[in-house]
Formats: sequence, C-alpha cells, structure tokens
Amino acid sequence: MKTFELGQDEYIVAIFRKHPFYIWISIAKYILIAILPVLASVFIGNVLGDYSEYAFALYLIFLIILWVSFFIEYTDFMLDTWILTDDRLVDVEQLALFSRRISTLSLDRIQDITIEQVGFVDSMLGIGTVFIQTAGTEDEFKIRGMRNPSHVKDIIMQTYQGSKDRVFEKISQLH
Repeated sequence: MKTFELGQDEYIVAIFRKHPFYIWISIAKYILIAILPVLASVFIGNVLGDYSEYAFALYLIFLIILWVSFFIEYTDFMLDTWILTDDRLVDVEQLALFSRRISTLSLDRIQDITIEQVGFVDSMLGIGTVFIQTAGTEDEFKIRGMRNPSHVKDIIMQTYQGSKDRVFEKISQLH
C-alpha cells in the first residue's frame, strides 16, 4: 500500500525519521521489564514450591507478549516518516498497528521554520523538534525527535527556495 502518490514532475528530496536514540531507549525499557520477574523470583524463591513450572510457563508467555509489544513499537518507530518532495512535506504518522494519519503541507504555504532543542540529552545528541508555521489558520506542522534539526530546517528551506525559484522561472517564461 502506497502512503501517497508523487505528482507529475515531483521528486523526493529527503526522508526524515526520528533519532535512533528513541528505539534504543525502548530496547532498554523492554530488557528491564523482562529482567524484573527474574529478579523478583530471587526474592520470592521457595515460596512458589511446586508451582515453579507454572511460573516458568507464565514467564515465557510474558516474554512473548513483551517481544510482540516491542515489535509493535519498533514498527511504529520505523513507519513514522516525514517525506520532503520538491513541492510538499508529507507527514506519515503511524497511530497504531493498522492505523496511520498522513498530512501534507505544500511548501508554498510555509511562513516560518523554528527548531527547538530542550534538555541536556537533546543538546548532546542533536535531537530536536522542527516547527513549521503555515499561512492560514491551521496548526503548526511539528516534526518531533528529529536528528540534527538545524540541518532538517536548512534542507526544507533550500527546497522551499528552489520551488519558489522554479515558479518565478515559469512565470517569467510566460511573459
């Protein structure tokens, strides 16, 4: 299933994803959750007695549920993308396993692009949010968790400037 169709003479300039730091945090979270029952069993120890086989089976079921949950989160991470073409910016947001929202912003509607980096981790790893203010009453277009947001801003601005130059070139050819 295609997420969107490219227009005639439209090409993809860049594809952006969240910083890999977020998936590493998720991996650490799931490893910690998987280890907690093992640590708890050390303290519970002999309390289970004859039921230790059942506890082990429940633990395996728990691990399978964790494994599936992690891959759902990983799928969400990988499918959240921002696609910059020479005419527009497309935000593909995976809401759930079988649910997504696709928003499109025409580059000629951009009025302002702001980046924000909050906190020590964001500053050290170069993670930030790109806010794109549009002409009209719509909300800001937000790209959260972006790697190197100033570079993303520069690419969007250069693409916007290039599309403006092409429009002016076409208008001047008409006269």
